[in-house]
Amino acid sequence: MFTIFIYRIPNQLAIGRKNFCRNCNTALRAVDVIPILSFIILRGKCKYCKKKIPTQYIVTELLAALVFAFLYMVHGISFDLLLYLALWSMLIITFFIDLDHMVISDAVLLVFLPVVVLYVIATDASWLNHLLGLVIGFTFFLVIYLVAKWLYGKEAFGFGDVMLSGAVGAFLGMENTILVMVLSFIIAFVVIMFLKAIGKSLKREMEIPFGPFICVATAIASLFGYEIIQLYWGLGAFWPYQIV
Repeated sequence: MFTIFIYRIPNQLAIGRKNFCRNCNTALRAVDVIPILSFIILRGKCKYCKKKIPTQYIVTELLAALVFAFLYMVHGISFDLLLYLALWSMLIITFFIDLDHMVISDAVLLVFLPVVVLYVIATDASWLNHLLGLVIGFTFFLVIYLVAKWLYGKEAFGFGDVMLSGAVGAFLGMENTILVMVLSFIIAFVVIMFLKAIGKSLKREMEIPFGPFICVATAIASLFGYEIIQLYWGLGAFWPYQIV
């Protein structure tokens, strides 16, 4: 299911279009596109042209299955489960689209906005806290976007990252948004250092999508944000404001 969105949104194909093989364009039957199971039965190849199905297909579907199972274990059958399924669906789709195409879909974020509104209303959360999360997340990355554009004379930091950070900030609230900001850069640094350590050549002008780092940081904050923040305070780290 997720591969449909990940492939069709950036390629501007209708979501409701019947499934087809990307290589031979043959229309696929329902039995050919059962998540995970069809991939195993067909041994990772198209039933009609015998071309290899992209590995990302099985990776994406397995990841989604594991995430959904974990969220069910945490939240059970509840409204919270639906809200977090929506959040993680947005993160998975955004992660792979940005990774493949260096773009963050406005459409995905616009669909996610009503979820944020429902979350604030249904959980009786502080609207001010979530508004501050939106403003802080959006403003922080907007400044980076503008400074990078000024320094390089071109768009060196995608505006989609600004929109994404604002959206997740509105969902997570102020404290977790700050956590996402910090974690995203830590994760980016670790990944870049790892790539260099294994001999990956990274040129200065090479473009690296930042959206996936924001998505991973958001995922961590949505699961363990409270514990990480409490650990931070428990270690006696200095922070000038206590947010309630």
